[in-house]
Amino acid sequence: TLPFWEEAFGTEHATAAKVQAQAGVEQDALLREAVALQGDEEARHSALLRSLLTHYAIPVSPPPLLSGVGI
Repeated sequence: TLPFWEEAFGTEHATAAKVQAQAGVEQDALLREAVALQGDEEARHSALLRSLLTHYAIPVSPPPLLSGVGI
C-alpha cells in the first residue's frame, strides 16, 4: 500500500475535527453556520475515503481519536 492513502485519510479526518471545533467557538451565527457546513463537508471527505479504502481493501491505520468531535 502507498503511504499516500493513510496521509489523505488522516488529513481529512483531522481537518474535519479542527473545522468542526472552530465552528463551536465562533460567535457570529452566520459565520458559525458556514464553518459548521465546511466541517460537515470535510467529515464527508473522510467518510468517502474510508469507504473507498474499505471497498478496495487498502489497509491504513485508523486516525487518532479526536475528543469532542462527531466524525
